[in-house]
Amino acid sequence: MNGKNIEDSGYLNIYGQKHWHDTAYINGTKEELIRLRDLINVAINSGCCQEEFFASDGEGYTIEVVAYSFKEMDELSPQYSDKF
Repeated sequence: MNGKNIEDSGYLNIYGQKHWHDTAYINGTKEELIRLRDLINVAINSGCCQEEFFASDGEGYTIEVVAYSFKEMDELSPQYSDKF
């Protein structure tokens, strides 16, 4: 995370879809939303990147952003969190 710690930035929570047509949520401090935006821009230009963020419970986690083609995306299965 480039030497940053939680006190230097803030929080970013990502809530995935439980099932199809469900809403996905990204909540964070302004600083962390800007970092996520910048991470997406890097992936758009280079294909893939990752960086560490912190959830609001203080636990760190890695976000990996990958720019796929339409065909590649079409071959991926959705990652719903409910079991069917």
